[in-house]
Amino acid sequence: MLIIPMGHKNDENGVLSKMFELRLQGALQEYRKNPDAKILVQGGFGHFNQSSHSSAHHASEYLIRQGVQELAIFANHDTTSTVEEALSAHRFAQTHREQSICVVTSHCHLERTQVVFEHFFNPEQLRFVGTTDSISPDELIPIVQHEKAGLKLIRDQGGVILEGRLFTRRKRKTKKAK
Repeated sequence: MLIIPMGHKNDENGVLSKMFELRLQGALQEYRKNPDAKILVQGGFGHFNQSSHSSAHHASEYLIRQGVQELAIFANHDTTSTVEEALSAHRFAQTHREQSICVVTSHCHLERTQVVFEHFFNPEQLRFVGTTDSISPDELIPIVQHEKAGLKLIRDQGGVILEGRLFTRRKRKTKKAK
């Protein structure tokens, strides 16, 4: 199993946002149920991280402090978006022959994350875990608007575009009737 906690903000000192911490806590819960699982943390630098270390580095350090074995943690220090994280996770899963994927993110981010990941993975491989949003209703409004705009963009362009390429949504495999 591959567990993928979605990234979020940290401050200039590397202190994780509450939302990021809750996503990592969700991944930690999944890991404790599946101690042979791998955890893929992702995130580089950008508006979400102005510190001197990558967001993935801060996430790795947090998980290690919580007792996750360092050998179970894999990091991509270059991603800057949900789409980049999904493509990176797909490449990682292919390389490591992972068939069962558990994606952990905040409830407000869940729908778009699922739609994005289904552009790269067979939906039957995926399981999604939503964590508490942990912010005030006023703080949630612009986030929900961002998520809705992202979903609309995906629908309008017929998929997700990354690296100059359009990725269309994967279909669920259906069993043939006998």
